[in-house]
Amino acid sequence: MNLTEVFGTDQISAFEKRQLDTDWGYAFAHLLPIVPLYYAITRRTITPGLYILAGTLTIGFIAGLAAEKVTPDVRDAANIAGILATPFLAKVGINQAREFGADKIKLPTA
Repeated sequence: MNLTEVFGTDQISAFEKRQLDTDWGYAFAHLLPIVPLYYAITRRTITPGLYILAGTLTIGFIAGLAAEKVTPDVRDAANIAGILATPFLAKVGINQAREFGADKIKLPTA
């Protein structure tokens, strides 16, 4: 038994599932640890996860540069900023994955 049989994620099915992700539900759900993995398997995309990774690394890097000395307060502020940014970063990644999926199955994007 493989993942396609378990999750029903053939490529066209995964592209069609992406088209249903128009609201913020999965974006906010990416705050939970298992959701990015589930989303990546069922939608066959790692785009939201990559956006979250790149965005939170950028936030941490900028916080480190902005602070004269990295203290626990700076780390805490960067962690909170990363958590607050996660749904927005995930939403951008989900939208990009939706557009890619729509293009592959030849649907107009909204």
